[in-house]
Amino acid sequence: MEDRKNIFMVVLFYGGLWGILEATLGFALHFLPPGFAGMFMFPIGFYFMYNAYRTTDQHSTIFYTALVAAALKLSNLILPFNTVMSAVNPAVSIILEGLVVLVGVRAIVMGKKLATPYLMSLSWTVLFPVFQALFLNQANGLQQESLLTVIGFIVLTTIVSGSIITTYLKKQDIASLFTIKIKQRNLLASLVVIVALIFELGNSILF
Repeated sequence: MEDRKNIFMVVLFYGGLWGILEATLGFALHFLPPGFAGMFMFPIGFYFMYNAYRTTDQHSTIFYTALVAAALKLSNLILPFNTVMSAVNPAVSIILEGLVVLVGVRAIVMGKKLATPYLMSLSWTVLFPVFQALFLNQANGLQQESLLTVIGFIVLTTIVSGSIITTYLKKQDIASLFTIKIKQRNLLASLVVIVALIFELGNSILF
């Protein structure tokens, strides 16, 4: 029971930190042309999901961390002036990231570190707009561009996101600041989620 409690707090902690950055840095990056925010936010999401895995040694925590971050996005649904899709779109994106990283980390653990970061980045970059078109009946800004522009953007995103993740994997022992300390910090995990909610809802109310 205690192990489950610790795992739950780890998931809350990393999911909450991810939510804070989604509501702050992610919010700012969305003023860039369509698609560029994900170029940088996907590696950030990977960082938190991978650290949740490293802390618990449980692959399932990768997806659970994504679910926490997605739930924070969905909290916008409680505000009457928000559209459903304004909350659902980013939540779906985060869940798809969780699925991609869940598969990718299994490959990384097996020693396939060279190509996997780029394959993860490519998979998510293609998967999200396809999911939008097929299941949400939506087309994002990028889908309205020429085929050459779309291909160029996919290549650029794959290279940039994949390179960021590759660099982190080489320096992970330095960059993983919370891997050991978080296990007993239940209060900190709860506070992180509360702060993430404040930022997420605050952005929706103010902007």
